[in-house]
Amino acid sequence: MSDEKDKKNVKGISKTQKTTSVSKVDNIEEVKKVGKTTGVKRSGKTPQAGDNLQRLRYEDREKLLGMVDEEAKNLFRSSKLPEEQKRLIREAVKMAIDSALVEEDDTKKTKEDEKN
Repeated sequence: MSDEKDKKNVKGISKTQKTTSVSKVDNIEEVKKVGKTTGVKRSGKTPQAGDNLQRLRYEDREKLLGMVDEEAKNLFRSSKLPEEQKRLIREAVKMAIDSALVEEDDTKKTKEDEKN
């Protein structure tokens, strides 16, 4: 049944285009032997979360989460995403912010421990 229906929509068949021959392959470069690697050196110090970065503190949490909601409204204003997906995205961003938060007391203790 669908074959007959498909045939009715065909308006014509055009000629096939002439093809050209495949050109000859140029020389292939020789593959060089893989060299020996050296061992991995151990790092003396692992970077701390705030070495050259600004730490996120719990005091800033509410302000940041409010900014997430505000920006989400702007970004999703003309979006056709369902409301549930928008909510999931907002919550995921908030969870990422929460995971980066550092307690101020822990920061001070860590620096004091490094000195000792």
